[in-house]
Amino acid sequence: MALNLTALRARTRQGGRNALDPLAYSNAAIDTAIMDAGNEWCRITRAIQKSASLTLAAGAFVLPTFPTDFLPEFLIDSALTLNGKLIEPGIEFTTWQQVLESQAQFSNPTAPGTPRIARPRFVGFLDQSHAALDTACDFTYTLTPRYWCLFPMWTPGNGDSTAPATFPLPDDHLALIASMGAPYYLQRFEPANATRAQKVYEQFMGQARAVAGRAAGSPVAQTLYRVLRPLFGYCGRG
Repeated sequence: MALNLTALRARTRQGGRNALDPLAYSNAAIDTAIMDAGNEWCRITRAIQKSASLTLAAGAFVLPTFPTDFLPEFLIDSALTLNGKLIEPGIEFTTWQQVLESQAQFSNPTAPGTPRIARPRFVGFLDQSHAALDTACDFTYTLTPRYWCLFPMWTPGNGDSTAPATFPLPDDHLALIASMGAPYYLQRFEPANATRAQKVYEQFMGQARAVAGRAAGSPVAQTLYRVLRPLFGYCGRG
C-alpha cells in the first residue's frame, strides 16, 4: 500500500526522539521537515524524473516554453529526433553567452544579425523561461529533455487539501525520507537531540548515495534508456 501523508507524518514522529508527543512538533513542522528531506533525497538520487516533448520548428531559434517544474540545472540528458529518427550527436546544453557568441560568429549571410540555418548543436538558457539555439532549425525537430524533479510541495499543516494523494516515489524511498531524513530537519538545532539526529541523517545520506549509485551504474537501465529515450514522456524512477 502506498504511503500517504498521514503515514509519513507517523513515521517521522516515530523516527524522532520525543517526537511521539504531538505537542512537541506540529503537523506543519513535520510537513516542512518531510519536504526538506524529500528535496534532499531527490537532489541526490534524481529518483523523480520526467521528460518533455518540444517542437523545434523549421526556421526557429528560440525554444518553446519548458514545463514549470523544469530548471536548467535539473537536466539529465536529451534526445533530438527528426521524423521519429534519433539524431546523433544530439543537442548539447551550454551557456546563454556561448549560444549568443555562436549566433554572432555564424550568422546568416543573407540576413545579417540572425542565426544561420542549420541543424542545431547547442541550446543555452538565460533563465527557466528563455532558451535559444545556436542556429535557426533547417527542419522541424523534436527535442526531448529528461530532467529530475523536486519532491512534491504542499501547504504545511494543511496536507488534507493540498498534499498529493500519492507520492511519485516507491515506499522504501518514502520510508527513509520520513523516518531518517525528516527527524534531522526537526531536531538539528535542539541540544538534546542534535547529535542523534545528525548520525541518523548521515545514514540517510548514505542510503541516498547508494540509490543514486545503483541507478547510475546499471548497464541495463542505461541501454534501455538509449534505445527508448525518444519515447520517454512519463514520470518514474531513475
